[in-house]
Amino acid sequence: MQMNDLASKLINDLPGLSVTADADMGGLTSFCAGGRADCLAEPSGKEELALLLAWLDRNKTPLIVLGNGSNLLFRDGGFRGVVVRMGEAFSSLEISGNTLFAGAGASLAAAARKAADFVVKNWSVLPETWGEGAEVARRRLAP
Repeated sequence: MQMNDLASKLINDLPGLSVTADADMGGLTSFCAGGRADCLAEPSGKEELALLLAWLDRNKTPLIVLGNGSNLLFRDGGFRGVVVRMGEAFSSLEISGNTLFAGAGASLAAAARKAADFVVKNWSVLPETWGEGAEVARRRLAP
């Protein structure tokens, strides 16, 4: 890995931020293919993310936000800028009422498990028959 000017400046201005220069983006996507990014930054929390976004804005640096990398390709020519990876610190999953809120770093599999666990524990949210389900939907859609 060769340290580039962008990575050096980020490391200098935001000490503690996890920064990788000339990052191989193919290894971070579900397709395992694609080019490199000038820089990969992985904030450890909301405060560090806010500082990073302010820094990128101030320095007019192009950015891409990366969650888990599912169904994503980076062009072979690479990305000239900073990829902000939303890692473990942003992988929260919470249910409020009948709504699942997923952080940008949460995996689809983990979200599906959380939703399935909720449904199993709360069978009453499911109609007992297809006909009942259709009736509930009809009532909700009726003017």
